Amino acid sequence: ACYKKRLITTFDEQLDSALSKLEPVQDIDAIAWTMTDENYSHDMIHDVWEMNNEIVGFPNTFFFLALDEFTLKLACEHGYPVVAAPGLIQGNKKAEAGNEESLKELVQSTKFIVSRALVDKGKNFFFFEMDCWFLKSPLKKLRQQSADYLVSAHQWHPQGGNIGIFSVRANERTKELF
Repeated sequence: ACYKKRLITTFDEQLDSALSKLEPVQDIDAIAWTMTDENYSHDMIHDVWEMNNEIVGFPNTFFFLALDEFTLKLACEHGYPVVAAPGLIQGNKKAEAGNEESLKELVQSTKFIVSRALVDKGKNFFFFEMDCWFLKSPLKKLRQQSADYLVSAHQWHPQGGNIGIFSVRANERTKELF
């Protein structure tokens, strides 16, 4: 039922439904999310769920964005909060066809589409990619955040931003950003 419902429900309706079930981390009023496809989901979805709940610090306030049908089915089977990517709902099979460039484009565009949707809904959020592993919770740093947009540094280029991990406060400036 979960899987079929996601394929016939609009992205906005799915996002609203998922958000209504999440309990934002109170003192920072934020939720967390990640996006994934079969390449990561098949052997990491459970570990990322557990890491989020036990280390990252966003239990009951985290959702997966599924980029393909495999991930959507897997998340539904295990009862994880999941939203189908807009391209998946529209029947976009490019990422599933194994085309690496299409997948890269899908990930880049979807990251910004979802970020903008969350900001439009007034939701502060913390995003991390599936291949980012935490040894300790980022909540202490997030609580100290005064910026509207906080982005991690890249390990190979510490002066440059890495949008694999970022935090956003929903306001007019971040609407403009996205």
